[in-house]
Amino acid sequence: IDAACQSIQLLGTMYCPDSTTITLTAPEGFDSYFWHNGESTRVITIQNPNDGDIVSVNMINNINNNDNIFFIFAML
Repeated sequence: IDAACQSIQLLGTMYCPDSTTITLTAPEGFDSYFWHNGESTRVITIQNPNDGDIVSVNMINNINNNDNIFFIFAML
């Protein structure tokens, strides 16, 4: 068995309180992306995020390895 552990991150555009959307990008290298809202693309746009909203993405590669990322909006 060959295994490796690596960090993955969810990238987001800058978000300001007066904005109405934020674009989130999941890491490259997966064959399938399944977001909390049913979208199945690597990049999604979230409308009107609120403090405490949770966004998740399940990513699957061609050998059925799953990775999940959860993101909680925190307005500073």
